[in-house]
Amino acid sequence: LTDSFDKVLNIVIHSLKDFPEFEHYIEKKETKGKKGEPDVLLEIFLKLEYQILKRKPKQCQKVMEQIAEFTLSEEYAQSVTRLGSLIERYKFKEAQEILESMIAKLKGEEEIHG
Repeated sequence: LTDSFDKVLNIVIHSLKDFPEFEHYIEKKETKGKKGEPDVLLEIFLKLEYQILKRKPKQCQKVMEQIAEFTLSEEYAQSVTRLGSLIERYKFKEAQEILESMIAKLKGEEEIHG
């Protein structure tokens, strides 16, 4: 539900770009998300992994909310969406597999950038 709301909101916001009185709001909305820095994301993903291993859906949801604050690449965004869906359905084993893959990719990116 939140994802579809965000998509619709982005469409509305982008259609309002022609109206100068909305420019300030549009700029704030577009820069709201933090850039997904590999080391910060890795730390959050590791927190999520811990909660998945403990099978704590409410705690997982809290960590997912932290992840939602970031601007992610399309690849990570799709994986995070899938991850959220699996956690909501208590499919922790499948969620863990996806998360482990994301962590491995992030560790690889961190080695390249760091």
